[in-house]
Amino acid sequence: MDASFVNKVMIVIFLWFIALTFCPSAAWVEAGCSKEQNRALLEIRNSTHGLAFDDFDGSHCCHSRHSIRCDKDGKVTRIVLNMDHMKVPSIPWSPNVTFFTLFNELEVLDLSSMNMGGELQAFCVLKRVKYLRKLYLGNNALEGNIPSCLERFENLEILDLSHNRLQGHLPSIFSNQSKITKFKVSGNRLEGVLSFSIFANASSLDYLDLSNKKLEVETESPSWVPTFQLSFLYLAGCSLNKKNGHVVPAFISNQYLLHLLDLSDNSLEGSIPCQLLFNMNITVLSLSRNKIDASFLDCSANGTSPLEWLDISDNHVKGSLPGKIGYLHPQLRLVDMSSNALEGNIPWSFGYPPLEFLDLSHNMLSGTIPQSLTRTGTQLMFLDLSNNKLQGQMLPKDANITRLRILHLSGNHFEGVISPSISNCPSLIILEVRDNDLSGNIPRVVV
Repeated sequence: MDASFVNKVMIVIFLWFIALTFCPSAAWVEAGCSKEQNRALLEIRNSTHGLAFDDFDGSHCCHSRHSIRCDKDGKVTRIVLNMDHMKVPSIPWSPNVTFFTLFNELEVLDLSSMNMGGELQAFCVLKRVKYLRKLYLGNNALEGNIPSCLERFENLEILDLSHNRLQGHLPSIFSNQSKITKFKVSGNRLEGVLSFSIFANASSLDYLDLSNKKLEVETESPSWVPTFQLSFLYLAGCSLNKKNGHVVPAFISNQYLLHLLDLSDNSLEGSIPCQLLFNMNITVLSLSRNKIDASFLDCSANGTSPLEWLDISDNHVKGSLPGKIGYLHPQLRLVDMSSNALEGNIPWSFGYPPLEFLDLSHNMLSGTIPQSLTRTGTQLMFLDLSNNKLQGQMLPKDANITRLRILHLSGNHFEGVISPSISNCPSLIILEVRDNDLSGNIPRVVV
């Protein structure tokens, strides 16, 4: 090979190496934020007194460790202001939302927990950001009505407006919106009657939280057909179906992917919704603070349930607990049936599931504490059996609840000495046994 040609090639390679090492390439010049975008980020940082983008030096926006994320071409796709949720502006922060519209490739904008005030209407300008998929505005102090402009966010998948000061009615912002997967608006001041049919066409909807104290949610009328399959549904405190006898929403029976359902504080009446107790997918079910007045014995089971969390406290549930309740719900970890009218003995089968939390307080249960609840290997950390009619020894002789931290047994008819087996509860930090017929000293382990 000609030596001069080889020399020329070597020179070209050397010059290229020098260019890459010491000179910014054309690709690098184009990458990252423009001067206008850098100025916008600095303005945002300054408006929060340096709390936002605290590692941004004003030049290379993509070098931020956490707050700013860029794609492989150096375009900003993600902005998260409060990473640790600890550095919060001391006075309400009203951002100039227009600054965020300068980032055309932005997909995720998280402004949650920033003590942000002002009207939600100001965020309508974000409809210019066509690639925006996730918008988090929760846990702030935003005010005013929810604007209908949110319907024009073409690619929005997640919208979190929870725990603000929003008021008025919830507009039909999802009537033509099929991409939304998660919508949270709980903890606001919304009011009026909301027909669930406004979500009928949100076919991708997976997570919905409407929990508001003054909102009245109607699911039964007008008639509608859901196109979605929910995994998470929160409807706490929504005066559910006030015009239709406070019934459990009928559409839930066709939600085959539902894992969590919260219908607490809704004045639901009548019998226990057995179909929810034995749903093949629900693992977390809250029916607390309602007016359910039937018996568990009214439910028949054709198999076991995957329930892990059951809260049916503060109702009027009566009668005995099914003897096989623990075998029918073998995955239970939390059970709260407090403040009802339950009678009879505590079923032995309650010792079968991996229970960590059991609250049966403020009922009319009688008999003794079953040995299965206190045996070696139990996972119980919280046990509240206070204000019942339980009797006999405070604990079985061979009780060995090594993980138990809180034990409430006050307001019963236990008698004799304080059980020495309490010494087998090395993790215990709270013991309540007042208003019984007990005597003796409390072991040093809980003093």
